[in-house]
Amino acid sequence: MYRSLSTYLAVLLVCAVVVSVHGQGRPLNGVPAGGGRTTPSGGAVTVHVYPQLMHIRFTKAVTAPAAKGEKQDVRAHLENPLLADVTGSTRKAVILPSDIDVNLDITIESADAQNTNARMTMRIMSANVDPAFGRTRFASAEVVHDFVGWPKPGDVIIPAGTTLSMPFFGSESQASSDALAAADPNANRSDDSYPSRPILAGADLPIALVDQPIDVNNAGSNKLFRATLTQDMTYPLSGTAAPVGAIKLPSGTEVYVRSYEPDPSAPLGHIAVWSVDFIVMNGKKIPVKGLGLREPFTPGSMAIGPNGRYPMIMWPVGQTRQFHIAEQQEVSSNGSTLWTYPTTTEVAPAAPAASPASATTTTAQPATPRTPSRPAAAIPGLPPDVQQRVDEGRKRAEELQACQQKAIAEHQGDRQGLVQAITDCQQAARQAR
Repeated sequence: MYRSLSTYLAVLLVCAVVVSVHGQGRPLNGVPAGGGRTTPSGGAVTVHVYPQLMHIRFTKAVTAPAAKGEKQDVRAHLENPLLADVTGSTRKAVILPSDIDVNLDITIESADAQNTNARMTMRIMSANVDPAFGRTRFASAEVVHDFVGWPKPGDVIIPAGTTLSMPFFGSESQASSDALAAADPNANRSDDSYPSRPILAGADLPIALVDQPIDVNNAGSNKLFRATLTQDMTYPLSGTAAPVGAIKLPSGTEVYVRSYEPDPSAPLGHIAVWSVDFIVMNGKKIPVKGLGLREPFTPGSMAIGPNGRYPMIMWPVGQTRQFHIAEQQEVSSNGSTLWTYPTTTEVAPAAPAASPASATTTTAQPATPRTPSRPAAAIPGLPPDVQQRVDEGRKRAEELQACQQKAIAEHQGDRQGLVQAITDCQQAARQAR
């Protein structure tokens, strides 16, 4: 597994300082401190360690620590070499060889001021090229995940055998010319030959709906809407180039957007959240976690569009909107999800996604009057008084929508009468609170 110390001593020395990174890995100081002690067999050369991926595999399961904020020192296996371009040459320098162990710092801390949710950060901090030499400090970019709630101590948060792509965003440095002669069996191996590659955090997706618009009737429905990328995915983080090997989604990629209302009983009005939940690769839905777009709306067809028609369209078919990927998602080489970050055992699972077929209606039609639905299932973990308020809010929303649909049915072609009837529905809803 390990290379001889004599072969890679010079390579190690170029990595003897930590590369300072920030947030999702953007360099702060630009480059590591100059190094590269020369050896009798060769002089120093300037190398550019370009943005690339460090493919690692966890040989043991990682579990949640007993104490919040505890930093875990976790060992994993580096599958590929870290390479550099050599100034004035077409050859590559091997900065870190493949088939060695690396150590990561993994920390779970609070993600918000209320201490409600946890945040996990992971970063490679050292490399182990030769046991006789010891660890060499070497820092990758951070990979971050926000939990919903907190994992219990002992919960498996990274299963054994999981592969993960740690981004490295590059630097300029000096290396011994011996690094040019260091042979590595994986130096020319393509990134897509490794078990997984990432959809990177920080990517922007220009998206348009293709089948059905989102309107005031379905904005809070928790349905999936089929959409597509109208341009290639971009990676605009401060002008930093995306690491070589990261997944680049082209224009035309199929995606699914969810529209839901986080709190139907909110006293200050209704807010819909639109989030990209799935990206389709090789015919498989890959879950992703992005920043949701928040849009205020008035439920039902009381909201009339500028053209005098109802229901009012909030997001028309074909209109492009920008979405942002918030967390890195690892994808296996065959296009299926390799590993999805876990949720905690205390949190109820998300509502089942609507099938794609249910989101492919070609035209928007006014919703038909609904009979009162059966009471929604209780959400595990909510106090009884909170659950009661949630149930009452759902009931009021259903009654308001039923009143609005009745008004529509009774005042076809009577705009003034419709407006008055809708106003009466609103007034009745306010009195019921």
